[in-house]
Amino acid sequence: MYVRCIGPSGEPVERRGEDLWGLRYAGREHIVFGHNARQEPQIHAHATGIDTGAVYGGRLTAMVLASGQVPPGPSERNGVLITVPAGRRYATT
Repeated sequence: MYVRCIGPSGEPVERRGEDLWGLRYAGREHIVFGHNARQEPQIHAHATGIDTGAVYGGRLTAMVLASGQVPPGPSERNGVLITVPAGRRYATT
């Protein structure tokens, strides 16, 4: 919940940094996460960030999967993401 990036020595970093943790994550389970707003979803091999800044007036993104379906690979992942514009800006950065 508090890791957004990985530091130069591999340590977890809460604030924005150079290496997104999802780039390095190679776990067996696929993780869908938020709380790291970006303009576009974060598509990594084993993780997907769906926070596209709705609270800041961006978009709200969801991953929609059928029962038992696993997230597809990175090149096909956008096919299971649904995005709608935010109704308004709720907070400022």
